[in-house]
Amino acid sequence: MKEQKEEMLMTLLEQTGNALRKLKAEIRQVCSTNEYVKSSTIIDLCDKIEYKQREFARLDDMLTELENAF
Repeated sequence: MKEQKEEMLMTLLEQTGNALRKLKAEIRQVCSTNEYVKSSTIIDLCDKIEYKQREFARLDDMLTELENAF
């Protein structure tokens, strides 16, 4: 049971990391073009990153708790 939960958390952690990398690439693409970038777009991307970072930290804490339980 604990192994399944740990595996599920690792998968979620991986997905969150992938989402952060995707957002980072999206920001780089937006910044590398010489187009006008609305501030609301940047704020929206920053909000998404902050959310994913909080989710990543929460999952990491849960995984640490699971590891400590062993």
